[in-house]
Amino acid sequence: MSKIQNETIYVIYRNGEPYQGNGENHVYKTRGAADIAITLGIENEARSNYEKIRHRYDYKLAEWREIGHNRRCGFMDEIRPQFQVVKYGPKSGEEQQ
Repeated sequence: MSKIQNETIYVIYRNGEPYQGNGENHVYKTRGAADIAITLGIENEARSNYEKIRHRYDYKLAEWREIGHNRRCGFMDEIRPQFQVVKYGPKSGEEQQ
């Protein structure tokens, strides 16, 4: 694991805590990479929540990939406010090495 020094990084949080979904890396060197990862995390969480609903209905509901784009987006929109990307950078006044 490389040590991060004097770099800007982006960390994904969910409900104010570092996001631990799927055991993946949730520290990124670019905002774009963090945005892609957060979208995937939101989709995974939305799919997981939908599967819990399907389970309650004995799997009589359509599968995630069958429910349609607008409905999937609705589930994702419910979860999206729980996530945020926080930017961390070098402290001002530190010398760059």
